[in-house]
Amino acid sequence: MPHYLHAYMLHIAKKDNEALLQITNGNEEKDFNSYSRARFFAVVEAAEAINYPKFTARQHAINFFIPSELYSKLVDLCQSLIKIDKKQDARKECLIMGEKIESSGLNTYEKLQGFLIQSIALRESSDPKDIELLTKISSKQREILKNSPKLLKIPLSDIPEAVWLQYFEIFFTKDEDSAVSFVEEYHNENMRQGQSK
Repeated sequence: MPHYLHAYMLHIAKKDNEALLQITNGNEEKDFNSYSRARFFAVVEAAEAINYPKFTARQHAINFFIPSELYSKLVDLCQSLIKIDKKQDARKECLIMGEKIESSGLNTYEKLQGFLIQSIALRESSDPKDIELLTKISSKQREILKNSPKLLKIPLSDIPEAVWLQYFEIFFTKDEDSAVSFVEEYHNENMRQGQSK
């Protein structure tokens, strides 16, 4: 993330060649790190230090978990860079950046941002391989969007704080899908018990 954000700042300063080099440097790192996890736990720690209850601290921290404004800058960056003289290089590096964000994202939103950046890199290409890859990316996006609103179907007030605390624990020790499945299973079991009474 620091390399990519540095690239955005260089782009704002009208130094697009240097911006492209910064993206390349970021792409050479083994893994992408958005620091979402570190941000979440830093806010939890600060909130608990001033006596927020465990649940409230985590609810507060989740608001800072996803750096949505930073991802929007990276989307803007790639949309601009693919119009410069070195647009083929920009397409290649933005595609790699998008792949890194998608594969390392901790949640649905981050993965979708990675797919969006990949789509921008491929969108105007006439290469059959790029068109085929763009079709695959669009299919993956639709699949994620189809499966993502699961928790929205559950009245949040039906889930006790203790279960939410376990949700956060599972989210950060395993992954988002496991955490969502845990809450769904709890809710479905409660519904079954309610119907059997």
